[in-house]
Amino acid sequence: MPNILRHLSYFYRSTIVLICSFLLVLAMGATTGSAQEWRKLDTSKRKVQFSAPGLEGWTPGISVKVADSFAGRSEWVCWRKFKSKEANACVTYQVSSYPGFEYTRATDIASEFPAFEKVDYTVSSKIQGFESPIGEIDTARVSVEAGHMKNCFTFNRYWGGTRMYVTGWYCAAAETALPEDVIEQIISTISIKESP
Repeated sequence: MPNILRHLSYFYRSTIVLICSFLLVLAMGATTGSAQEWRKLDTSKRKVQFSAPGLEGWTPGISVKVADSFAGRSEWVCWRKFKSKEANACVTYQVSSYPGFEYTRATDIASEFPAFEKVDYTVSSKIQGFESPIGEIDTARVSVEAGHMKNCFTFNRYWGGTRMYVTGWYCAAAETALPEDVIEQIISTISIKESP
């Protein structure tokens, strides 16, 4: 009789381990989402709004994807190539129903974007906040040398307890000043359009 109990307890332990392992894998898959879960939406479904000097009349590259299983949304809107002498910008809006986006300071944004890897840049240690329709957005000035000098700034806004964020950068045209009132005006245009 004791051998039967030992085998039954082994069976139950093994079953519990298998069930827990399966639930762990399922939970991890639900929070991160595989590339197959993401589906593209028409660019007209974009929610993030952004406007800045020198971008007028230039059609941005837009990517909008959603993952229904975890209420994920990923939007990228970028104007011109980063090393261009003209003004350029890139803004991303990310959403997940699970907390988990790592908070990044405005002064660290440049190190997070591949566009900054092939240029020399200097980030100001000063973070300055400006009001926008989605709340206060932190900014940091960045000087970029890419064959020509550009005045830029990075920005970010996290909310929903690291479930949503808007982040990106803007660079004025080469050799163009970027005064504080222009940065404030640009930040005031950042918004999230409601779904129809």
